Amino acid sequence: MTRLVAIVFLILLPQIAHAERYALLVGAAHFPNAPSIPSLDGPANDVEALRAELLRAWKTSPDRISVLVDRAASRDGILAALDATAAKAVSGDEVLLYYSGYGTSPQAPNNPSLGLNIVTGAIVPADFRESTNTQETLSRLIVGFRDLRPRLDTLEQKKVRVLIAFDTSYSGQSAKSIAWLRPRNINLLGDAAASPETLSAFGADPRQGNPLEQLPYRNIVYIAASARHEFAWDIPSMEARTTRPTVDGKAHGAFTNALLRGMQGAADTDHDRNISYTELHGFLVNQLQREGQTPQLQPQSDDLVRQAFLTSSAQAAGTPNVSRRLRVLLSTPNPAMTERLLLLARAELVTGKPYDLEIRAEGNGYRVLHPSGAAITAKTLSAAETLLLVEKRATSNSFVNVAYPMQDFNIAVTLDPDQGAYYEREQTKLQLQPSKDAWILVFDFDSESNLYLVYPHDPADFRKINAGETFTAAYLASTMPFGLEILQVFAFTQKPEYYDQLKGLLRLTDTQALVLLEQFEKDASKPGRSQTQRMIYTLPR
Repeated sequence: MTRLVAIVFLILLPQIAHAERYALLVGAAHFPNAPSIPSLDGPANDVEALRAELLRAWKTSPDRISVLVDRAASRDGILAALDATAAKAVSGDEVLLYYSGYGTSPQAPNNPSLGLNIVTGAIVPADFRESTNTQETLSRLIVGFRDLRPRLDTLEQKKVRVLIAFDTSYSGQSAKSIAWLRPRNINLLGDAAASPETLSAFGADPRQGNPLEQLPYRNIVYIAASARHEFAWDIPSMEARTTRPTVDGKAHGAFTNALLRGMQGAADTDHDRNISYTELHGFLVNQLQREGQTPQLQPQSDDLVRQAFLTSSAQAAGTPNVSRRLRVLLSTPNPAMTERLLLLARAELVTGKPYDLEIRAEGNGYRVLHPSGAAITAKTLSAAETLLLVEKRATSNSFVNVAYPMQDFNIAVTLDPDQGAYYEREQTKLQLQPSKDAWILVFDFDSESNLYLVYPHDPADFRKINAGETFTAAYLASTMPFGLEILQVFAFTQKPEYYDQLKGLLRLTDTQALVLLEQFEKDASKPGRSQTQRMIYTLPR
């Protein structure tokens, strides 16, 4: 009788509502009222592919995905759809807000960071109409501070979990360029961009010229496609089928292409079949810095970003087939340089993309360039200096391509501020957080491929870091030699036998680097080890 009463009681209990998932996907590729704005190849494909992936991996219902492309992606249409989504969602629901297209921002002359976050940037709707009047221009944009923030406030108050992903640029002050890709930034504000009226309209304080603080939300995560000095890029159809293959061979935004790969399972770097916001962001950074853009995550230090974004229903990502030899493109034919490059054991000459670095003749010397178009060194090198750099770069290439196919935990890397590129004397704080108790090593390859031990440095650093502990590994400053630097992070659940031998080391010799590389490659197929990396651009003022 007791069992029957219990069953009746359970039947009479109110049904527990399951959280719903909603998505608003916007793609603005064509601007019929603004002939000077070139069309983009990617947005329509971005939205179509993302919708398909949400149906597969996010397990949402088709009627809860709103899609706006072409003329439907008008200013009124986007805001109305956002209002409708906010009205339907209730506490505990999840919402994805996605935009693919052009972005713009105000730019103060001495403040290239203005426009970093959602409160100061703007997206360009498909019905945007050109005007020489700044205020009219502003009225036809969707401005983060003016148009998006009040709606986000509503979702926050309702305790709806929100992921905002914008595949667009907000800063036109690019420190690098990729000639075969199209930037997703448009300068609509002209000379009036830094005027007090324009800054105020974007929510910036004209007296300070600084971006506002990170948004004070506890349920909203924002991932932007690029950092302050960078463009977000559009991969056109020709590249998507040949030298820059995308997930489906169609044109896409580089950010969205990486996002799709991540959602298909590649972002599950600890192979637990769950993808957290932090894990997704880390994957996007590692993928896209090769393209010259550094996705941004807000907030950076909150339990929210460590929550699962989705459960990976795809096969856990395996180890990519990456060439262990440095692929060198000699874009200016030179028989003598070719002959000497062929003698390098860890390098190989290639005739086109993909490649790891490019050697280009300049005056009486050479420039060495990253595939993103960024100069690896800020100066022109002699033939001997170029060969030495390539030889050292070949060793660093082996370091950064060390892979652990059985990686069973992650280590989160945070730079504060995280802006992709740093001018001379600018500083950033390197923070790490392992998901398991771990012994950690951090190395820095500078633009000349010199190897430095960044962490541990002081005697007190030589300890095991607890799981979930966020600690400051180093304070970094942008100094000579300027160019591209790589931060390589290794973590081990068991103390490596050589760990204590690193005490007192700062700059490693080439021999020490090769010995360490052998140690990292040893037992690479076993669990209990993790690795990740970040690229940083340092620039002279």
